[in-house]
Amino acid sequence: AAPPDERGFLLIATQRPIALLRANPAEDPSDELGAVLGDICATPYPSRVVVADERERAIVLARRPCDRVAVAIFEPPRAPPGSTSVLLPLRLYKVAALGAHAAAFPGGTLYVDNDVALRIPRVGALFAIFDAMRAAGAAYGFGLDGRCVPLDHPLSNVPDTFCERNSGLIFFGDAARSSDLTSAWLDAMAATSADGHDQQPLRRVLWDRRDALYDLPPEIMCRRCTKRYKLDPCDYVVWHSHREKRERLLADATLCGYRVP
Repeated sequence: AAPPDERGFLLIATQRPIALLRANPAEDPSDELGAVLGDICATPYPSRVVVADERERAIVLARRPCDRVAVAIFEPPRAPPGSTSVLLPLRLYKVAALGAHAAAFPGGTLYVDNDVALRIPRVGALFAIFDAMRAAGAAYGFGLDGRCVPLDHPLSNVPDTFCERNSGLIFFGDAARSSDLTSAWLDAMAATSADGHDQQPLRRVLWDRRDALYDLPPEIMCRRCTKRYKLDPCDYVVWHSHREKRERLLADATLCGYRVP
């Protein structure tokens, strides 16, 4: 296994998460970026946060919870002509930034959305996935979407049994093939995603590159750990849900290693 400084976390922050970022995330439950950075700083792994300009970089540097949080600038690409979607430019920025920084850590780059929590004692299990990917000859790892294919996301020439993958947790293990993936994903989004959703274009791109795909074990990420779905976050390593929803259940979850911001 690669040592911690050869593997690390990648995050992408846009205007709203940066505006909400606090030096002490406990001050504001809307601060999701600060909460996940605090989780990361409780592990031995470094991280890189990608922002759009020098002003945003200065904010993150001033408010980061530890000096193992590095900040890089990536200028946003232009939205496709005629686009009126608010989400599309943000999602295009995310995917373009992923392509530019997928090789941030030579031993493996783990992208996480801002709205995740890490089960701190089990973080080693996340980075062990890079070893499993390498053994399988895979270039990147994604978790399956629990709905498989939503009814409003049909695609021609892709089997219904090939499910969508969630893009809130991505393992980039091979720089060249990861770059090819993100480039194709970005092109597909710009061409087909009128509303800014990224999973439908990603599904087609992954289908065409399925030989390089590694499906994460189901116990890695819980996308809907809520009372409604009756899923226990303590059965998973990553809890992917907005912080305000997580904190409704957080008292119990701290018993298994989730951190209170």
